[in-house]
Amino acid sequence: MALNGHHLDPRAAHGDSVFPEHCCAIITCPDDRLLLELRPVTAKHAPDRLACFGGKREADEDAEQCLRRELREELAWEPAALGEHVDLWKADRYIARFFACILPDDVVIRPYAGACAVRMPRACLAALPVTPWHAAVLAAWTAGNHSVDLALNPPLPTSSRP
Repeated sequence: MALNGHHLDPRAAHGDSVFPEHCCAIITCPDDRLLLELRPVTAKHAPDRLACFGGKREADEDAEQCLRRELREELAWEPAALGEHVDLWKADRYIARFFACILPDDVVIRPYAGACAVRMPRACLAALPVTPWHAAVLAAWTAGNHSVDLALNPPLPTSSRP
């Protein structure tokens, strides 16, 4: 099945359920580092952890609209193009779509108040405090997979910050 040119997991039903609850960005920099958010220690979800930028989809948005809005709000930046994606599932629950995009060298980002944007080498990800869901998606993306099902492959615990 396809929606707006994006292929969806066949488990998705018709109607609003074909849209993910959240949308995030796998942002690569020209030096092949990933741009991640170090979540504030006061954050409700994943405090003091690394995560991809993104957020909850609003009812009137599709996945791409959601991600573009989130990146404008969180980084004051909108990518020229969104690339391949990885869909995150837990059984029949469509949790998130992660789109790949590129941050050009000449772009200045302005993270929202309280956020910290960090560039991390891909090779270091396994040793860093990346949220389990985001770590599972980044591993799938690196392997060239387009879907992760947490019901079949529960995320492994990630390292904690010292």
